[in-house]
Amino acid sequence: MENQTDLLNLEWPVWWPAWRLVADDSGSLLAELEREIHAQHPLYGVPTHPLARSETDDDVLFAIPDSAKPAFAVVHLTFPAEPLDDPKHPSVTFYDNLEDFLANHYTEYEATLKGEEKVAELEDDCE
Repeated sequence: MENQTDLLNLEWPVWWPAWRLVADDSGSLLAELEREIHAQHPLYGVPTHPLARSETDDDVLFAIPDSAKPAFAVVHLTFPAEPLDDPKHPSVTFYDNLEDFLANHYTEYEATLKGEEKVAELEDDCE
């Protein structure tokens, strides 16, 4: 896996839509992750480092630098007023490496959007 220095100096692909590196607010995103996760959540107690944040939703890409595998996790932070007592939230998707994330996350995101569009079409048909 990339070492810690490499993770902090990633060159983010220009073509990658709606994600930005998070140097300035990485501390607040890490604090929010720690606030939201339940003791039975797969990331509980796991050292992580926020790398990038989606500009279209509350997904954050975290590196897991001390792990052999998986090396990255996309977490959908929810910023609730009170921490949730649910080990399934916030939702998390693991990726083996940065290439895995870049190759697969956008495809998963597009599928979600298409599903939302289909639901909206069905709702429109019912009106």
